[in-house]
Amino acid sequence: MFNSIQVADLRNSDSDRVDADSDSDPNDGAPRNWREAGQLPTPLWFHGAALVEDRMYVWGGCTANNNRSVNSRVYSAPVGKDGSIGEWKSETPMPYPVYSCGYCGFNDHLICIGGRYTEGLPTNAIWYSKVEKGTLTPWRMLKTDLDAR
Repeated sequence: MFNSIQVADLRNSDSDRVDADSDSDPNDGAPRNWREAGQLPTPLWFHGAALVEDRMYVWGGCTANNNRSVNSRVYSAPVGKDGSIGEWKSETPMPYPVYSCGYCGFNDHLICIGGRYTEGLPTNAIWYSKVEKGTLTPWRMLKTDLDAR
């Protein structure tokens, strides 16, 4: 399914601490034993995801496998200690939806760098929103001199 969220358990079986070597492939170190932790509210391609303040945020991307169905919605859900995903809620949407960005969560911000707007139009903008008391502030844009490709 295209809206399935998969997690790998990286906790050490003897404690509750994260241990990247706890169950990884001996040849390449990749995590094994992936399992489904939940479902996105809608299928997405080329979207961003980040964990900020014990919530999973998912934003941007395309709602169909084409560059005309770009998603402006932002969703968040609580993440349990076992990696399970709780009920999704809608957050402050992006004013200009993007896909194929460099997405990240940094401290208390969601950030997308570059990427593309509807119909594949490239952008060099940086969009960001701050998480304050579990709610997103309105999205803001920084203009840059990065090469848009």
